[in-house]
This record gives sequence, structure tokens and C-alpha cells, in this order.
Amino acid sequence: MNERTRVQPCSIALLLLLAIPACVGEPNSSAPLPPFVAVSAGANHTCGLTSRGVGYCWGDNDTGQVGDGTTIARARPAAVSGGLSLSGLTAGSSHSCGAAVSGDVFCWGGNRDGQLGDGTPALPGEPGLVSGGLTFTTVSAGDQFTCAVTRAGAAYCWGANDFLQLGNGNYGAISRPAAVTGGIPFVEVRAGAYSTCGLARSASAYCWGLNSNGELGDGTTTDRASPALVDGGLTFSSISLGSDGRHTCGLTSSGAAYCWGLNSYGQLGDGTTTARDTPVLVAEMLTFSTIGAGSDHTCGITQDGSAYCWGRNNLGQFGNGTTSSSLTPVAAGSGLKFIALSAGASYSCGISTTGAAYCWGFNYYGQLGNGTTTSSSTPVAVAGGLTFVTISAGGNLTCGVTPGSATYCWGLVAETPSPVPVPLADSLTFIGLSTGDSHACGVTSAGAAYCWGGGASGELGDARTAPRLTPASIVGEVALDVVGVGVRNTCGLTPTGAAYCWGDNASGQLGDGTTIRRSTPTAVLGDLTFTDLSVGPAHACGVTSTGAAYCWGANKSGQLGDGTTVSNSTPVEVAGTLRFAAISAGGVLISLSRGGAQPGAYGYTCGITIEHAVYCWGDNSWGQLGDGTSTNRPTPVAVSDMTTVLVISAGGRHTCAVTTSGAAYCWGFNTAGQLGDGTTINRPNATAVIGGETFSAVSSGREHTCAVTTAGVAYCWGFNVFGQLGDGTTESRQTPARVTP
Repeated sequence: MNERTRVQPCSIALLLLLAIPACVGEPNSSAPLPPFVAVSAGANHTCGLTSRGVGYCWGDNDTGQVGDGTTIARARPAAVSGGLSLSGLTAGSSHSCGAAVSGDVFCWGGNRDGQLGDGTPALPGEPGLVSGGLTFTTVSAGDQFTCAVTRAGAAYCWGANDFLQLGNGNYGAISRPAAVTGGIPFVEVRAGAYSTCGLARSASAYCWGLNSNGELGDGTTTDRASPALVDGGLTFSSISLGSDGRHTCGLTSSGAAYCWGLNSYGQLGDGTTTARDTPVLVAEMLTFSTIGAGSDHTCGITQDGSAYCWGRNNLGQFGNGTTSSSLTPVAAGSGLKFIALSAGASYSCGISTTGAAYCWGFNYYGQLGNGTTTSSSTPVAVAGGLTFVTISAGGNLTCGVTPGSATYCWGLVAETPSPVPVPLADSLTFIGLSTGDSHACGVTSAGAAYCWGGGASGELGDARTAPRLTPASIVGEVALDVVGVGVRNTCGLTPTGAAYCWGDNASGQLGDGTTIRRSTPTAVLGDLTFTDLSVGPAHACGVTSTGAAYCWGANKSGQLGDGTTVSNSTPVEVAGTLRFAAISAGGVLISLSRGGAQPGAYGYTCGITIEHAVYCWGDNSWGQLGDGTSTNRPTPVAVSDMTTVLVISAGGRHTCAVTTSGAAYCWGFNTAGQLGDGTTINRPNATAVIGGETFSAVSSGREHTCAVTTAGVAYCWGFNVFGQLGDGTTESRQTPARVTP
């Protein structure tokens, strides 16, 4: 089908064809990944932990640090072998470790200095149990050593000890856990390159090991064989060591950030390049919730989820689209909101508020996890989750097509809150998909249309009035390359632009000059040639090759746009001289009197002009026309401040759009959070969708919305009682939630 920038509504989202770049790296598995809850950036490899406790690693794998049983570098996430259920995961220089829910610790990868803790000199690529029978709560992998904390708060370290980093009072590598001296009860211990720091239960910080740059923070540059108190009388809530071991940072309970150690590139964030042997306050007075020290850069997340970085940025490790370094914090992450962050050697990774993993910076070993080895100065999505080229939000149902042409649905008809494959007869491959209240239709690359779900009004087009559990071919010799689904009716366009409709026709929404229900496609009258088509609850609209808009069917609210409220069973031209590139018909069908509303089709329509402005007309009871009022309009009115729009989608009683920059905006009814602005307040003007994602497509359902990012990741928000958001729950969301398997 021809690629077009438009979406169908409510029930109706038309095909969204997106250009998804081919992956350069090797695919480890075609199975989609659940959301990530934690990420750890090592020297040249990365590990992430999913919400289901499964560990994945990617990047450099020369010593087996990815943990998939091989030494093959991975540019996409590879599952850590062994079927472990993990509560924590950490990536070091050439090895990785995970803390199991049981309290056992497993390590894998390089073992030159005994950092795997299993007492063997082997270099396994599969997890091995750390010896000693100890039960740990946290683990941290450093350069060639590892440290962990028991449930009683005792710290143990093992592996390389050339710089006293094990904290046991002596030099010499140890291949089994050895207790850190001093008897200090710790909450966590962080292993760096050649030094270690721990956060005590008293909230004081202690460090030991190499101190040539003041990285222990005790006011000296003297190496320490046992824990030394960090100077300054500060109490910390978290602590992080640079991946090169030359600087350290910590957060106080109030969210103030302090750093100490080497400062050649401004990684301490105090506006200078002067090394510090005691903690110095990071400039700009930001309040952080997370901090991560990398090699020569540092990043943190503020309490509102914004990312900031400082120090060296020669390889794009700030993720702000530049390679300009900074001595003080600058906005990073290209506007994304994060809940977790980790700074690696020359790259960074974070978990967004929606559970998606992103990385940016140096990518020679594939450590960004996006299937390539191309470095990026802006965040790229870690591969592995379900990605889509088509998504369609219906009444209480959502469906999507993946780049591999697999079709998934979730919600009411699918009876699941997570995406499940649609059983496709004869191995059908859909390129377009549209969902309604209780039925869905798809178009194959060969121009064949198939529908499934409810069919009582003939909306499946199979010459029956009965439901189908699997896709059934529409009857007739009509080849279609576009299909749009309404509440109980369906329409499609042929490759030559002829329109056909079938199903319910009580309001003349089939456009054939009658109100007779049809169970097979019937031609829309008027000899018009359409380039775009959209189906509402009881009306339909199309854009002709000249840019003129025509509508037909119910017109109770002025949704036909001809200046009247008279229904019409044949196409009538939308009033005015506007020329449109895309159109979207939305609304709700009320069959019984409810809350004072009279039965009927409360429809409306929106279109994008050839200049990228948005105009809407019809029902405006909830501000869905976006003109700042709640007054119905029988002719087009401009949507305020929407002048650079590429995609428009009219839903039940709300509208959403994507601009040329990839920003998503919504307006109208918001009782379930379908506007995605973090509230349930109705908006008569466009309001930005929260999250900072860059979208290429959006589809508005009856009371929920779904969108696809430029990376193919799908997010949904709004009403979710039937699981139509696809996030594995039935909890409604006021901000975007990632669609997960």
C-alpha cells in the first residue's frame, strides 16, 4: 500500500506504515522482551534486568561476560543462560554478576584474578555459583574484582587486589569471598576499577583501595587497605564509582550531588578541572534521585525524571545530540524521562518511565544494544521488545503488526491484557490493520482484505452476519490497499482510489444512496477518486486526489462538515476552500439515553491540510475539536497551535496528533487519562503527551490512545479495564505505558 501520514479513529485507526531501519547486529531471539527495571553499563558491555527477573546482556563478549554461553559479541540483548531468577544485575569490566532471589550470587565472564568467586581459573561464558555458601542482597562487579553485601550487612570482596581494593588489609588476589575488615554494617558496596566504596547503615560512606587522585574522598591521596571514612561529615543515600576508578559521586538524602577524585574533563561537575580529595558539591543546585559515574563523565536523574550529564562528551555520552563537553550539568537524554540510569566507560544507558531501555554514546562493541555498532549522540532504544510497523486502537481493542509481519491483538476481543498472536489462516501477511469496537480488518500486500471478530451487521464483509474467530476473506472481486473500521461498518479503498463500504447502514454511512445493510462490499457513489479514507461510528470521510474532502452518513453533530446537520447517504463536499492531505473520522454511537444524551451518532472529523495545519468539525461536547470551546461546528475550524502536524487521529471523544518533530499532542475528553498528560482533566486545546518520546504514528480509540515511536516501540495510555493498553495489566494509565508481551 502507498505510504500515507494518517490514522483512523475511535474504532477506526487506518494503516500506519513506518520506516523501521534494519538491524545490523545479529538477532539472538525473536521473542519480545518485557520492560526493563534496571540497567548496568560496564566497560564495553551492558546488562539489564527485566520486570520478570530475567537478565540480559549485550556488547563486548570476548571473555563470556554476556553470559549466553559464547564469546561472540552481541549487538542485541542476549538472555543470561541458566534460567536464573534475579533481583539484581551488574556489569563490570570483563565479567558480570547477578544476585538471585534466593540470595545466591552468580558470576560469569573473565576470571583471570578470580573475580567469579568460584575458586576456579576457568573463563566460563555461563553463570557459576559464587562459593562460600553466603546469602547476599546486593552485588557489584568492578574491573577484575567483585564485592557483595550479606543480609546481615557484612561486605565481602574477591578477585584482583593489586591496589588493596578488596579491603581485607592485604595485597594479593583471592578467588573466593573474603570479608572486608572493620566490621562496618553496609547497605551496599560499589566496586570500581581499583577502589571500592560502601554505604554504611549509618548513611556514612567509606572507601578503600587506590587513592592516587583522591577518589577515596578522605582528604588524602594515600591508598587504603581497609575502609576509610569519606570526609566532610556528609550522609549519603547512594554512591557510584567511575568505571575507570578515578572519581566517585554520591547523593545525600536531600538529593544533593557530591563528587570527588580526578576531574580532568569536569566529571566532578563543580565548574573546574581541579581534582578533589574530599566531596565537592555539583554545580547548578539540582535535586537528584539517581547518580552514575562513568569513565570521564557523570550523569544523574532529577526528581522529575530529567537526565543531566557533565564531564567528557566526545563520543556523545551525554545523549543530547552533541559532542560538546561540559564542566557543569547540562540537559541530557534528549528529553526522555528516566527512572534509572548507569554511566559506562564512554556511553550511558537508562530506563525510561515506561520501562523501555535506551543507551547512547560509544558503540564499537554493540554496547548500546540496538542491533548495530554505530555510535549515537542521542538515545537509541535497546532492541528486543515488541516493535510495530502498524498499530490501531479501537473501542476496547488494540492490534498491531510487527516488522516480521506477525499480527498481535490485545484487549476486549483478544481477552488478554498482553499482546497475543492472531491465528492467521494460510500464513497471511498484513501490511495494514484497523480495529473497531468488536471487529478488526487487515489488508495483505496482495490487496486481499480479511476481517474477524463481531459480524452481526455484516461488517466482516464475508456475506454473513455472524462472528469469526479467525480472519475471513471479504466476498467479491474487490482488491483493497486501505481499510478502515467503524463501530459496525467497514470501508476500503482500491489501488485506483475507488471506495467500497459494508456493514451497518442505518445512517447512510455506506455511501451507496440507501440505508440498507450490506454484508459484502458496495461501491460508494459519486465517481470520486480518493487518496485517503476514514470511518467513524456512523459516518465516513475521504480526501480526493485534488485535496477536497467528502463525507457521508450521520450528521447529527455536523460531522459531515457541509454546514448542515442533515444526514446524507451519498458523499457531500466539506464546506470551504481548504485542501487536505489526510482525514480522520471519530465519535461515539449512543444507542440508549445516557446522562441526558439522546441516542444517536455523536461524530466529528479532523483533517490535516496540505500546509500541515489541523481543522476539525462536528461534535465538540468535550473540546475534541481543539478550538478552545465546547461548541459544535458544522464546518471546519482550526485547532489552536497545531500548524506542523503529520498524523491526526480522531477517537471517541478525544483527538491526538503527531507533529513534524515527532511530538505527540492530544485534546478533548480525558476521564481515563487518554490524553496522556498525567491528568484526567478535559482539555479543549492541544496538550503535550508526557514522556518525551519521538513518535511517528498515533491512533486514538474510544477512551484510550496508542502510538509508535520512530524505533517501532508501541506505547498506550488511557482506559484499560479490558487490557487494551497491552501492558499486562488492567490498570488505566494517564501517561504512556509500553506495550509488552
